[in-house]
Amino acid sequence: MTQKKTAPNITPMTKTERNKKNKVSKKLFDFVPSGFVIDELLSKYFIHMSSLMIRKIAYESLNKGFNSNYTIVGDIDLAVRINLNWRLSSIQEPITYYRYHGNNTGMKESYLISSELKSLHHDLLQNYPKITQKSNFKLFERKVFWHIVISDLENNLKFKTLKNLNKLSLINKFKLLFSLIVPSFLLKYYIKKRSLFI
Repeated sequence: MTQKKTAPNITPMTKTERNKKNKVSKKLFDFVPSGFVIDELLSKYFIHMSSLMIRKIAYESLNKGFNSNYTIVGDIDLAVRINLNWRLSSIQEPITYYRYHGNNTGMKESYLISSELKSLHHDLLQNYPKITQKSNFKLFERKVFWHIVISDLENNLKFKTLKNLNKLSLINKFKLLFSLIVPSFLLKYYIKKRSLFI
């Protein structure tokens, strides 16, 4: 039986948003949980690689380490797999900054995000039944399909999005149906601003 030890340390991030000439910094998360927190990670991902320290023994205990096939979701994949057997420990004071701007890979590459989340979802289903049995896994699935819908909308594939309608939360079903009647240029604006879709 695997001994469950404390391995990674995580800290809340401070996000920095740039508004024209001003920088606005605020704490991204008020509280970061500790322990076996896969359910919380599936609900709201609160780890960023710049705020994560992993003990070598914990990393080496994995069947596979960091998945280099992922550009964006590799940290999510790594964190949930480590947390199967190792407790997370957190510090509540922010020690890292994450700068949000129009050129963040995650902001520009909706297709890449949706593709990687779909791949991660498939990998978890196939290889990690303990994760898929968590109560928030269905919530994670709905988020995955929502990102797929966003990518399709951004690429003007409105009617392709309907195949995922039954996999969305109720609010996102309404957002999707609303998006079908909105002109494409407005839709792309809202997606870019993430004001309607995230």
